[in-house]
Amino acid sequence: MSLLFVICERFKELSQNVRNYTEDIIGEHKMDACITLSTENPMDIVKYSTQKFDFPTINVYFLCLHRESYTKTFQMARLLRHNDPQCYLILISDSYVFCREVIKLHAEIFDYIKTPMQYDELQKSLLALYSSYKNQVFYVSDINNICVKSGSISYKLSKSEIIYIESYEQKLYIHTMDKTIECFGYLKDMEKELNKFEQQFYRCHRSFLINISRIKEVNYKEMCIEMMNGQKCYCSRQNKKELKEILFSKQ
Repeated sequence: MSLLFVICERFKELSQNVRNYTEDIIGEHKMDACITLSTENPMDIVKYSTQKFDFPTINVYFLCLHRESYTKTFQMARLLRHNDPQCYLILISDSYVFCREVIKLHAEIFDYIKTPMQYDELQKSLLALYSSYKNQVFYVSDINNICVKSGSISYKLSKSEIIYIESYEQKLYIHTMDKTIECFGYLKDMEKELNKFEQQFYRCHRSFLINISRIKEVNYKEMCIEMMNGQKCYCSRQNKKELKEILFSKQ
């Protein structure tokens, strides 16, 4: 998993300062990060935010907020958040007032930095961001695959190879035919991400999320589901009827 920095600023001097400072901070602290795009055209950023990468990444967008373009910058922040939900947004402005207004409007800004920019201030912000990034669990999916961060290792899994996911004490155990991947997280978040495009997984129990296509047998008397890898998952009684309906609809 890498951090990719994206800069949008029409004033070349400010844009170059952001770029130079960011590169120096990345190098000094040996971050797994790089600057992938710097442009003065907001539409370049919007187009970039819709891209799908073959490797897991988290984007950090620097947006420079000027008085005359306050509304457009806010609209772009909201659009970036929509296109790239797991991104970080950092505002750069000569006015804390405008930055606070954007934050009030729920654009989910990570931080804002006042110009003229100071190296120490940007460094403090990026170190906090990097710490946040390292301590979070990210699930990034497309229609066929999901990328999961487990500690310092990132895995790209085909959804079809996931047999089931078990939750225990705020940890998730992702079971495939040949391995188990352990990571921090919540079943409700994983369920939402895996079913983002279509329902492939079912929350049969508070501790189990199963791949519907990997069910081998269901014992409704014992409320137990045997999966293709031979392991068994529990099903709560209140989910019995819904599970039957789902399996019937898949026939």
